[in-house]
Amino acid sequence: MRPSSIALSLCLALACTAKSEPTPEPSKPADEVIEVATRQAPKVAVIDAGTEPRRTLVLHPSPGSTERLELRTDMRISMDQGAGASPMMTMPTAVTRMASTIEQVDGGFFSVAQGVESVEVVAAPGIDAKLVTQMRASMEPLVRYKAVLRMDERGVVRGGTVTIPGDAQPLVKTTMLQLSENLGQLSVPLPAEPVGIGARWTSESHVDQGGMKLRQDAAYTLAAFEGEHVVIEATLVQSLEDPTITPPGMFGATAHVGEFASSGKGRLELDLDHLTPSAVTLDLDLHMKMEMKVLGQEQRIGMDMGITLAMTRP
Repeated sequence: MRPSSIALSLCLALACTAKSEPTPEPSKPADEVIEVATRQAPKVAVIDAGTEPRRTLVLHPSPGSTERLELRTDMRISMDQGAGASPMMTMPTAVTRMASTIEQVDGGFFSVAQGVESVEVVAAPGIDAKLVTQMRASMEPLVRYKAVLRMDERGVVRGGTVTIPGDAQPLVKTTMLQLSENLGQLSVPLPAEPVGIGARWTSESHVDQGGMKLRQDAAYTLAAFEGEHVVIEATLVQSLEDPTITPPGMFGATAHVGEFASSGKGRLELDLDHLTPSAVTLDLDLHMKMEMKVLGQEQRIGMDMGITLAMTRP
């Protein structure tokens, strides 16, 4: 489960929007079809199989069915760019509505067509109108996101393609590619062994998120299981594997991360006869300090972020 990278991608897109203005194009370039890199499935280990009765948890959606989801992202962020940390600021709520159609089922693999149907920025009273405008500008291109992904019965993306609009800004392209993986990973890496209520398992995965190579360790507990409905509680910790990063969409920029800590907890409700969870809530805290060099200019940046994600399937 890696919804955290959705929020980080949104922050990167917002930063890019704030620093650059769109330039008019004489004609729209052709769309670009990009292959989604095949990743290894997470390493899953069962710690406790739980009580009887036990059952193997696998997804089995119906071919031809379409599932819609709504993802709400709330963020609180504090930045330090050398003059002291700013007060924690609440960002406008970002709402993304998507549809996934199961085009084909081949054994334990599914071909899934995904698209963003709408995006929305919901501003609470007191939030700077310019910030709302910037966020809307950064999110609007995501409405053109389209992908066809190959996923397995445990919710892992095994490959696919993303269609990138030819006139998309570089960071928008990066965000769309990240979105294709994140939305495929909203489910839980399910264990191969049969499990019952009270079962506990762990997963280890390695991800590239916003130019950072991360290891994610998660622990899951099967809290409830009735028919096709499953309730899972989760905790996760992310650690940085390589302190040297290349920020996406920033030409000539390099960065060295000196401090990084990320952890969270959440609750997921799955229906095994559906591809996407029926409900997900996740609270994540992130702390990072880095030194960035852009075209020879050095800058020290610190960031503390709180993220609350809520996903529902109407």
